Amino acid sequence: MAEMTSRERLLTACRRGVPDRVPRTMGFERGFLVTLKDMLKRENPGLDVETLDLNAYFGLDPRWVGLNPTQKRTDFSSYFDRKGVEYGEWGNGQVWDASRHYAEYVYPLAKAETLAEVAAIRAVPQCRYGSGCTPRGLRAVPAGEGLPAVLRRNPLADG
Repeated sequence: MAEMTSRERLLTACRRGVPDRVPRTMGFERGFLVTLKDMLKRENPGLDVETLDLNAYFGLDPRWVGLNPTQKRTDFSSYFDRKGVEYGEWGNGQVWDASRHYAEYVYPLAKAETLAEVAAIRAVPQCRYGSGCTPRGLRAVPAGEGLPAVLRRNPLADG
């Protein structure tokens, strides 16, 4: 059997066919990724680990894609009273530990107690076509920054 491309291998396996080999994938936590790159740099002094494509280096099959950020930028900082909150484009906040391995999630409406307080929020994007809050296409996600969509847990399926 001729060697398949990653795409052919994945599609064949998904269709319950027999690929040339089992498709491979790995996910890397940020801290481990730093350690891995240091180790690769020590073992391969000429290797440029900063531009290294880990998918190609390890022969991984799935490639990650994600949505680009929206064009609209909203400042949610006034809704968080803690220091160190990194918030996303929809107002969801994260406070990372020192190694950026674990994050505590914080929410802009956590202290809201009345409907009036919820109604006072004006930063929430109103998504209408052409309003600037729709994603600007797809982007490649480097290895180590996520899981392929097929491996993500669907919270709706878990009830």
